[in-house]
Order: sequence, then structure tokens, then C-alpha cells
Amino acid sequence: MIQVEQALCTGCGVCVETCPKSAVFLYNGKALIDAALCDGCGVCIEACPKEALSQVAQPVIEETREPSLPAVIEPPLEVVPAGQRSLASWRRVVLPAVGGALGWVGREIVPRLAPLAVDVLDATLERRRHLEPDTRPSQSVTTARERPRRGRRRRCRRRGE
Repeated sequence: MIQVEQALCTGCGVCVETCPKSAVFLYNGKALIDAALCDGCGVCIEACPKEALSQVAQPVIEETREPSLPAVIEPPLEVVPAGQRSLASWRRVVLPAVGGALGWVGREIVPRLAPLAVDVLDATLERRRHLEPDTRPSQSVTTARERPRRGRRRRCRRRGE
């Protein structure tokens, strides 16, 4: 692997021109090497007039593991005879299907049926207006017998019976 000594590099660009793999490029006036493209041929080292490039041994990178996540533990499969299936097992199967079906109905069917329902309701209300007489209470005075009784009703007992 090739390394650039940034203090010695003047950014002349000779190494950039001589690299056969185009692994060397200038960034902020200094040479940088793309380790993924560099094959370590050393042509750029020989071309550098300031000897800012040097060959270094491949650094040993210790594997940095992320903290291990706990393994997902799935509950063991339980074989239950058909007559003894619990409601919870059906919920896992049926509820997602029902939810998907209701979502589809809400997206596709309801918007198409809403105008039809409004038209039917309007027609029904119009028919009722023409068939039924006006049932609003009149402003006439009602007698005491016609008025509904309010409060508790008392029973009178006859004496002597």
C-alpha cells in the first residue's frame, strides 16, 4: 500500500499523471490515494520529485465487531390437533387478510358507492316529502286532557269496597 506524507507533498500533480490505475488524485492541493483502486505498483513513488510517497506494509486491521445483538429466539413450533386450535393462532392468519381486504374495500369500493348511496338517500327523502302530510305540530291550544301528564301518577282507592 502506498502512503502520502502530507507535509512533504507540494501538490505538483506528477504522481497523478503517472499512476496507471488513476488511484492518485489531488484534493485541497495535496495528493491522496484511493486504496480501492491502488494495486501498489510504485510508479507514482518513483515519479514524485519531493519523495512524499512511500510504500508501507499493509496495516493489520483488527476486526471491529459491533456489539453483538441478541439472537432472535423464535418460540418452538407447537403441533396442535385441528380440534384444539386456539383463537390466537387464527388471529395470526385471519387478521392480516381481513385488514388487507378492508383496506382494499376502503380504497376501491367505498369511493364508487358513495355517490350511489347519496343518490338513493336523496330519492328516498324526496319520496317521503311527497307522500307524508305535514306532521309538524300546529300552533293551536291543546286542552288539559290532550296534554301529556307530567310527574308521578297517584292512584286513588275507594273506601268500602
